[in-house]
Amino acid sequence: MTCRMRLAAIAVAAALVVASCGGDDESGSSDSGSGRAERLTLALGLPSTSFQAPQGEFGNRNLFYQTIYDGLLRIEPDGRTVEPWLATEWSYNDDNTVLTMTLRDDVTFSDDTPFNAEAAAQNLVRFRDGNGIAAQNLAEMTDAVATDEFTLEITLSAPNPALLTYLAQAAGLMQAPSSFDDPDADQWPVGSGGYELDQERTVVDSEYVYVARDDYWSPDTVYYDEIVLRTIPDGQAIVAAMLAGEVNGGNVFNFQSNAELEAAGLDLDQREQDWAGFSLIDRCGTLGSPLDNLLVRQAISHAVDREAVLDGFGGGFGTVTGQVFPPESAGFDESLDSLYPYDVEKAKELMA
Repeated sequence: MTCRMRLAAIAVAAALVVASCGGDDESGSSDSGSGRAERLTLALGLPSTSFQAPQGEFGNRNLFYQTIYDGLLRIEPDGRTVEPWLATEWSYNDDNTVLTMTLRDDVTFSDDTPFNAEAAAQNLVRFRDGNGIAAQNLAEMTDAVATDEFTLEITLSAPNPALLTYLAQAAGLMQAPSSFDDPDADQWPVGSGGYELDQERTVVDSEYVYVARDDYWSPDTVYYDEIVLRTIPDGQAIVAAMLAGEVNGGNVFNFQSNAELEAAGLDLDQREQDWAGFSLIDRCGTLGSPLDNLLVRQAISHAVDREAVLDGFGGGFGTVTGQVFPPESAGFDESLDSLYPYDVEKAKELMA
């Protein structure tokens, strides 16, 4: 039987989120009297797919959904703390297999239909049973029901410690049930979020214009009258659009552009987006591999110059680490990062 385990020899590459301090598309105030800025224009490297909530994802396409749909919960800017949103309170039963949530009673969808526990339950079941990229996040959910108008009960086949996080991501997106069977909802969605998609000014697969809702239940969290998302699949074209002031920000995955962007006065918000490394697969020696010998595996770990890998692979942007989990993750173990320091002589001794 083949044993699988990742070798602690990983260099994390950095992705860059670049935002300008200002720009031709953004003004400090709005003529509408709302107190919001007029417009925020962002470049995204991937086009949208279906706007139906079950197709939602928590990644590079997240903004397409986050503007339109509220989540049951929300993640704070630190990337890990879950806070109330459409659900104001929640609690588990003793064995963590039933989650009971109290929902807001003042929320409507953009078609003026009310949001309630029945709508939330239908959305959760639809998400689980859909074919979306994140549908497996609700795989343990056996049922979701409304026990009264604003109380939602979610039953699990087994405890899932990540469930609250999933409900703050794609699994918790709330679409109006009135639009479930509407084929137009693939492109023109109906959600409970702070913005509606402007059909007249939106060009599918090119530019999406979102307009703030006047009747949104949380107006203080809507910071722009309009949000414009432009799909620009070429990374260098995104850089050029920012340098030209055509967009206010975007994701840049090519660190070679950093100096040029900073010289133009743009702010770089650097985020470690992914990890790069390799795995030792045949740890049990099933294939006759020497990897069944612990000393061989330790020697390989000591023989990898991670700093050199990071410099060559990522231009020095990133963090040398010994694990796939970032420091903000509950799975992070600080001791793993110093377990196998680069030491060729040590590696030779172990091999001998």
